[in-house]
Amino acid sequence: MLSPVADVCEQQQLTLLMVSHSVEDAARIAPRSMVVAEGRIVWDGATAELLSGHSSASHLMGISAR
Repeated sequence: MLSPVADVCEQQQLTLLMVSHSVEDAARIAPRSMVVAEGRIVWDGATAELLSGHSSASHLMGISAR
């Protein structure tokens, strides 16, 4: 379901704001991620950096390097 939506957004040069508790879902389609805690953006950057386990957000979310 997510890939077709991402494809349309890319083709039409649209921005998609997706809210998810699933890091895996976000990683499949989002080149950029934000982490929100208690209503505030606490981290903003490349999804690859988030998933690398080397960002401060990775530590906050308990994500380890793969």
